[in-house]
Amino acid sequence: EGAARSAADALAGEPAHADALAANALLISLYRGRLDDARRNGALPEIAAFTNLLRRLGVDVAAPTTGTLMVDGPAVEVRRLAEDGNGRLVAVEPALQTLAAATPGALPQDRYELRAGDEIACIQVRPGAATRLTWAPATRPKLPAGMRLRWVPAEPGFWLAEDEVTVKQYATFLADPAVAERLRASWKAYCADTSTPLALIPRQGSAADEAVWYIDGTPELLNSWRPKSKDSLAEPVRGVSRDDALAYCRWLSQQSGAVVRLPTLAEWRFAATGGDERRVHPWGPGFDHALASSAVPPKNHPPAVGSAPSDRGPFGHRDLAGSVREWVSDPGLVYDARIAGGAWTDEDPARLRSDSVESLPAAASFNAIGFRILVQP
Repeated sequence: EGAARSAADALAGEPAHADALAANALLISLYRGRLDDARRNGALPEIAAFTNLLRRLGVDVAAPTTGTLMVDGPAVEVRRLAEDGNGRLVAVEPALQTLAAATPGALPQDRYELRAGDEIACIQVRPGAATRLTWAPATRPKLPAGMRLRWVPAEPGFWLAEDEVTVKQYATFLADPAVAERLRASWKAYCADTSTPLALIPRQGSAADEAVWYIDGTPELLNSWRPKSKDSLAEPVRGVSRDDALAYCRWLSQQSGAVVRLPTLAEWRFAATGGDERRVHPWGPGFDHALASSAVPPKNHPPAVGSAPSDRGPFGHRDLAGSVREWVSDPGLVYDARIAGGAWTDEDPARLRSDSVESLPAAASFNAIGFRILVQP
């Protein structure tokens, strides 16, 4: 590029010279390629820069207004997304078209919702860019009843639970004889030395009197544990440490034969935004406490998972903004673990953003922290 620019500058007074023509042709080819890359990435400063360079070389660069989309999977219905009065990105009926499977289709630059059956994916079509999406595999991993997975078409794609793990699902984990034995051993160790953290039982700290479930036992034997209300079974489990969440993932892997783990922060954020900068919150750029399970109005406990229908991400995952903060697998910058999202205890709208993150000790357990699982395909 440097040599071509030097040659073009040296022969600026002889535009018809063979070397000048060759140098300009090379620069035009280079700048067109970089402009195409900038358009695919939505890099506005680079788009402007390479457009100006091409125009100086006499190339009229008309900005494209369409892009192409291809879905590796079934035919999908395409609906345009528009912001409603609450700043939510919502699908506009009726469907614009049905895009055939594995067939590129031209679409105006915009945001779209794709549907096939009960699977959805919200994407952006950028001008001059080719977008390719891998749809959910036809076969879902088999998990316990009531635990639904939704596909996240990242690179690579993965399954993420539609909801946070519930009290009922966590109670099933603790009822497993092997897990119960570990819980009893933790109880006995705690009773012998109260500086030893109490593990697995949902709690607001590390002590037995901070448990958020009923527990009954002697220093030698933990007899029983149970949620404080049957009405709480559909609520997200909370008061579990990251170590507890990882133990649940290992147990579910053994039960299902699938590879179950916590999402990374990057995976969690992609599920919340789809890479769209307009999704300041999972539903879009606007905010109102009515759109998520937050501390407004005040609550004594979180509602059942999925109770805030607007708190839904671009691929159908629920409660990413509110309900409970969620453990991710990354180490923190200050402590050794991180949580993402907001909770039913949060009033500050900043806590309910898609980029909300906090560093905590992995052993921490609070009434505002839960988790959801990821399953590798």
